[in-house]
Parts: sequence; C-alpha cells; structure tokens
Amino acid sequence: QARPEARPVPEQVSGLLNYETLGLLEGLGSRSDFMEKLIRVFSDDNATLIDKMEEAVGAKRFGELRSLLHALKGSAGSIGADELARTCNRIHALTEVELRARGLQHVGKIRADFDLARAELTAYLQKRKSGAL
Repeated sequence: QARPEARPVPEQVSGLLNYETLGLLEGLGSRSDFMEKLIRVFSDDNATLIDKMEEAVGAKRFGELRSLLHALKGSAGSIGADELARTCNRIHALTEVELRARGLQHVGKIRADFDLARAELTAYLQKRKSGAL
C-alpha cells in the first residue's frame, strides 16, 4: 500500500509570532521603516538582556535574573513574539532551587527561542517588502 506524500512543513512556525500584534504595530508607525527599526531595537536590546541573564545565573543573582526575565517577557509580548514570552513566563515561575540546578540550561532555551523569534521577525519583514503579506 502506497504511503501518502508528506506535506511540506509550513514556513511559519505556529504560535511563534502573533501576526495580529505585528499588524497593530504596523498601524502605529508613520514611517515606512518603522517596523524595521522596531525589530532591530528589539533584537539588539534583548540580545544584551540575555547576555545579562547568563551573567546573573553565573553569579547566582536569581532576583536579577527574574527582573531580566520579566523585562524580556514584556518586550517579547509587545512585539508579538508570543512563544518567547511564554518561555520567559515558565522560567520566571521556577523555584530558586530549580534555577540554581539548571539556570544556564534555561537561559539557553530562552536564547534559542529568541533566535527563532528574531529569524521569524526577519522573515516577516522580507515577506512584507516583497508584498507577500
């Protein structure tokens, strides 16, 4: 019996970005490069924030880590990076014992989700420029 052909994997990862939020943000900008600048600032600022998270875990400053997680969660939610915001929320809810045991692993998950969000945001901009959105 022949197997049905596999369907192609969609380009957009489900739940990674909230396209409704992105659309609302687009409506706020009066300049054509508004979204590009917004995404660049999100990317630059939060890459630095994640570096600070790694430093906080290494120094066992878990209160600082929680503050940084809260800041990233807000930033991610504001730009529509919903999966990243959910990851921050889950890690923020962990106990200090859990953070001590696997803090760097959790920050690694945040960095991975951030990289995915950044790639999807870049793809969003490219589709927007090409008229595909």
